[in-house]
Amino acid sequence: MVTNNAPASFPKGNTTVVWTVTDAAGWTATATQTVTVQSSLAANAINLSSHAICVPDTVNLSFTLSGGLGSYTIVYTANGIQNTATGYASNQLIPISPLVTTGYQLVSVTDSIGCVVLPPAMVDTLIALPNPTLSSLAVSDSSICQGDSVVFTANGLLPGVSTT
Repeated sequence: MVTNNAPASFPKGNTTVVWTVTDAAGWTATATQTVTVQSSLAANAINLSSHAICVPDTVNLSFTLSGGLGSYTIVYTANGIQNTATGYASNQLIPISPLVTTGYQLVSVTDSIGCVVLPPAMVDTLIALPNPTLSSLAVSDSSICQGDSVVFTANGLLPGVSTT
């Protein structure tokens, strides 16, 4: 006689099944088997909380994931430099403070039972603007009377921008 403890329907993940064989003389033997049910893991989006910052501000990067079992391990690049986040949950915020404009790309997602998805090119770009500095301040007239108007012109706040 052969028996086992297998469920009628296997859940996602790993299930250990114990098989028992008994012969006519009453002798028994057992063996175990691991059944792995893989998931429908998907990477759905790459998200930036802002698409432009002034250096050294911080924004959040996140990835929308579905399916799978888990926590996830994600691999992404920032201007081609590979980064790995383990124990990741869908839409978990990753604070970033790039010093230059940076393109982010999701490379792969692995769930806790080893299922891997290699998403199509998911890319988003964060523009890093230099911290504004004032290079000059000009006054339209250095001598004015009470009630007169004066115009100030500021240069250098952003490259190529003059503010009056």
